[in-house]
Amino acid sequence: MQHGTRKKKEASVEQDLEEGWAVCKVCGVKLKDRNLRKHMQSVHKGSAPLPTNTERSVSRTIPFVAVIVVIILLIAGAAYMYLQSPDDEGPDINDDPDWLQTYNPAFRRGSSNNDWWIEYPRQNPRWGEMPMHPPWLIDPLRKGPVIVFAHSDNCAPCIEQERDIKAVLPNYKDQITLVDMMSGIDPRYGEVFREFDPNGDPNYIPLTIVFTLLKGADGEVMIAWHGSEGATGREWLNAYIRDSIYYHQQNIGGW
Repeated sequence: MQHGTRKKKEASVEQDLEEGWAVCKVCGVKLKDRNLRKHMQSVHKGSAPLPTNTERSVSRTIPFVAVIVVIILLIAGAAYMYLQSPDDEGPDINDDPDWLQTYNPAFRRGSSNNDWWIEYPRQNPRWGEMPMHPPWLIDPLRKGPVIVFAHSDNCAPCIEQERDIKAVLPNYKDQITLVDMMSGIDPRYGEVFREFDPNGDPNYIPLTIVFTLLKGADGEVMIAWHGSEGATGREWLNAYIRDSIYYHQQNIGGW
């Protein structure tokens, strides 16, 4: 009977505490939360009171909040690592050293947005005209395709494109020549935008252009090119670089 009475008493205390009551831990007196401090000061001379229902709630909440904060930090850290990791890697050409023997080009000669161009493409105001090919481009083209990268060192797309070019080019070793042009430093910078910006004015950086050799409509081997403003991604780089190597090897003998 005493055990059952004690359990009922404890249940009654818990119910009272949930309804805004508290129990003095010194003398066991049950009283309203708002009167506990006054009771302790007047009866027990300021002894520390039993935590109120509100204080217990806070003490339970703090560990829960800490767990949530840890979870959020872990998720944020995982997201940061994902964003920092290289994406769009593309297949490693070194996995298949004989890739050229069975390679099929991704793009053909034409004047549309994704084609290899001999004249200016449709999106350029000079559509149908032929660009001027400077000597500094023609000389390295005798050995292999050329990729021109015109950029600055302080724009986000330029930094992204430079990172991707540096990641992709080692896969092709000496099969393609990189011409790196920095804004305000390289005197060829303006010429590249004037002659090979696929969209014409206005000009945007970075500008990446891949040059190779292709047969024109009359069968004559000519310089072909494809370019894009902004960060292209590694898939774009891999596709046009492979095409340029394939086309160059197919046509260098007739140039």
